[in-house]
Amino acid sequence: MVMHTPKQVRARILGTLYDTFQRDPLIMMTPSDIADGAQLKMDVLAANCHYLHDRNFIELMMGYNPPLFAAARIAPEGIDLYEDRKRFKSLFSEDPADHADVTADVIPLILALGREAETAPLAGLKREWLLADVSRLRDLLRRPQDAWDADHLRNALQWLQGQATPDAPLPSLAALEDALAKRLK
Repeated sequence: MVMHTPKQVRARILGTLYDTFQRDPLIMMTPSDIADGAQLKMDVLAANCHYLHDRNFIELMMGYNPPLFAAARIAPEGIDLYEDRKRFKSLFSEDPADHADVTADVIPLILALGREAETAPLAGLKREWLLADVSRLRDLLRRPQDAWDADHLRNALQWLQGQATPDAPLPSLAALEDALAKRLK
C-alpha cells in the first residue's frame, strides 16, 4: 500500500463510510472493514477516525481497546460534506502535487502576459481595459488554488481573448489557457 497524506486518508475513510451508508444506513463498519474498503493500513485508522469524529463527520462506537474503536459509520454532517464536492475537496484535497505543478506553470505565464499587455501598441481606453483585465486575472490567480473560481477565471480569459488582436497579440494567453485547462474543468 502507498503512503497517503492525512487528508487523503480521511477522504478515503469518508468515501468508504459514505458508500456503505448508501448500501445500508444501519451498518456500522469495523476498523478492518474500513481499512479494507479504503485500502489503508490499520495503523493510520485510529488517529484519523478520531479526528473525523471530533469534527462530527463520523460516529464511533468505542470498544475495550482504546484508542481503536469497535465500529464507525458516517454522520449526517459527514454525508453533507461528502455530497458537497467543492467543500469536500477544499478540506480533503486529493492530490496536493497537482497544485504545485499548475502554480509553477501559471506564474511565469501571467508575468509574461502582463509584459505583453504593457508593451501592446494600444492607446486610450483600449489600453486601460487590457491592463485592467490582465490585472483582474492576476488578482484571481493570486488566491490559493482551492479558492480559484473557475467561472471567474473563464470570464477573465474570455475578456482577454476578445482584446487580443493582430495589433496587440498576446502570445502567452494561449499557453496560460492550456496551463489552466486542467483546473477549469
